[in-house]
Amino acid sequence: MTRHGRRLDLRRTLQGAASFDGELIDLRFRERRRKQRPILLLIDVSGSMKDWTDRYFRFAHTLARVGQQVEVFTLGTHLTRVTRTLRLKNRDRALARTASLVSDWDGGTRLGDALATFLKVPRFAGFARGALVITLSDGLERQDAANLQAAAEKMARLCWKHV
Repeated sequence: MTRHGRRLDLRRTLQGAASFDGELIDLRFRERRRKQRPILLLIDVSGSMKDWTDRYFRFAHTLARVGQQVEVFTLGTHLTRVTRTLRLKNRDRALARTASLVSDWDGGTRLGDALATFLKVPRFAGFARGALVITLSDGLERQDAANLQAAAEKMARLCWKHV
C-alpha cells in the first residue's frame, strides 16, 4: 500500500508482465471507488422564512433533478416529504405542486418537533444515515429550544455532515 491509499493490483501487473516475457515494466494500481454521498435537504417553510422559501425551493428543484440520491423535506409545524414533486422537469409546475402539497406553508415554527418526528420514523432517519444534511432555516423556535438542540445533536451523530 502506498501513502495515498493506492494498492498494487498484482493480477493486472502480472498479466501485463506476461506480454513482456515476465519483466515488470508497468505497475498497475487499484483505485478506491468513489461514491456519491446521499444528500438530505431540510427546508424551513415557516412564516419567518417567507422571503427565502422560493429561492430555497428553486435550489432544491435543481439539486433533486441533478443529484442521484437526494431527499427533500419541509419543516414547519409539520414534516412533509416533497422529493417526488421536485423531480418534475418543469420548474414552475414542480414548485406549484410542492406548494399545494405542503399544508403548513408560511405557518408557525416547531422545528424541534418536526426534526424529532423525522428522526423517530426509521425510514426517514435512514435517509440521514451517512448523508450530507443541509438544513435551510433561521433556527427560530417558538417552543422549548432544548427539544431542537437534542434533535440536532441526534441528527449530527446519525449523518456524515450537518450544515
